[in-house]
Parts: sequence; C-alpha cells; structure tokens
Amino acid sequence: MVHMMHKDRRAHQSSLRPDSVVATRWCVPADGCKFGCVAEAACFKEDLTMYYCGLDVSLRETAICIVDAEGKICKEKKVASDPETIAQTILESGYACEKIGLEAGSTAVWLQAGLVAHELPAICIDARHAAAMLHAGLSNKSDRNDARGIAHLMRMNAYQPVWVKSEYAQRLGALFTARNTLQDQLIRIENVIRGLLRGDGISLPLGRRHFDKEVRDRIGDHATVMLTIEPLLVDRAELLRQRAVFDRRIISLARRDEVCKLLMTMPGVGATAS
Repeated sequence: MVHMMHKDRRAHQSSLRPDSVVATRWCVPADGCKFGCVAEAACFKEDLTMYYCGLDVSLRETAICIVDAEGKICKEKKVASDPETIAQTILESGYACEKIGLEAGSTAVWLQAGLVAHELPAICIDARHAAAMLHAGLSNKSDRNDARGIAHLMRMNAYQPVWVKSEYAQRLGALFTARNTLQDQLIRIENVIRGLLRGDGISLPLGRRHFDKEVRDRIGDHATVMLTIEPLLVDRAELLRQRAVFDRRIISLARRDEVCKLLMTMPGVGATAS
C-alpha cells in the first residue's frame, strides 16, 4: 500500500514538473492535495539549505556544531570522541552536511576515516591556520566556540585542507617511530654509562661494537661500580635485541619495494634510509 502511494506521488510529481529532476535532498510537503502539493506549485518544496559542521576534538569529548548557509546555529552537542558516536549524532540530526571539518591532530586521521566510512564528507584542516582564523574572531577559547568557529570556516571555505596519509603509510610510520624510540634509548643508556664511569676515572673508546666488553674489562674488580653499571648493560642488551626485530621487518619491507631497492644501490644507503 505504501509502495503504491509513493508510486502515485512520483507519477503526480512528474506530471506537474516534467522537465525537473527528482530532488535528492530532504523535502517538505506543502498544504494542499493528498500528495502535499498546492494548485500551481510542484508537489514538494525542496529544502536547498546547505549545512556545515565543525568538530572540536579533544581526547575524551568532541564538541559538534552545525550551521546553515546563513551562519545560523542549527545544532550543538558534546559527545564522546568516537567516530561511531559522532557519525550517529550527525546523521540523527537530520541535517545533510556539505562539509564536516576537524583540525589535524593525533586522533584526526582515525576520526576522519570513521566518518568517511559512514559516507560523511569529513575534511582534516590545518590546525595552525584554523587557530589563527579563530583567534582573529576574538571569541573566548572554549570547545563550544572552537566548534562554532570551525563550522563557520567550512561555511566560508576559509580553511586549508591537509593531506591524510594512507593506512599503510601510517603503519609504516609507526614502525619507524618505534624503532627510533629504541635507538634513542640505546644512545641515552650508553651516554649514562660513559658519564658514570668517567667519575671513577674510567674512559671508554668511541664506538659501540665492543661496548659491553670494553665496559667490563675496564671496570675489572670494582664490584661497587659494577653493581651500578650491570643493570644498565642488561637493559642495553635487551634494547639491541628488540631493535634487531624492527630492523629485520624494515629490511623485509625494503626488499619488496622497487623504489627502496633502487635507492639501496647507492653507496651508504641501507634499508632504513631508503
């Protein structure tokens, strides 16, 4: 029955506007006949108002603000910083947003990917440019006002989009970040050992190829000194083992990449540098 009523309505609409295209936006029926039309008008009044959304993201909560093309605030709400919750809130609002802006940050890529998965037009914008624009507005600094400001930036097209890396590039970057963290800790432990031994008149040669052996040989029978240095040497050995795990993964990835293989033909360029 409902299907037949929709079918009759579309046929009636076509007879009134044979050259028009069926609207894809939300439509509001007017008073009149059973199809919602008036005597000399089309059966539906198209709501062509455009809406824009701004998200001010923090670690736990996200402020949402939706404005129309005239800058009027249509909806404001604070929800948990989760893409499913944010997407559900925007979809349930009933406003078909043309653009949804959120500042680039540590969780922006994750949130944007989740919103895009719900077919929402989420855009990551440059945080420094947005901060300068919001500061020019001279509004009090708050999550609510920032969400309003971002929504207005999207409405006025006064934002700078940023490039969002692919998921593979993000995973690769995380791999190198973890590897570099171990490398930094390794260097720090070695420098601490050198500094502690220097206070006892023990100097170590440059390089780390035989670092552990050099430390033990130069300490000799100084048991008190070894009690302090031994835990650091154990930590250093474990860091070397875990760094080797990352190095093997990086080498395996580089050997499967044609660009990396070409770069490694250059003297001094290895898998990590390529």
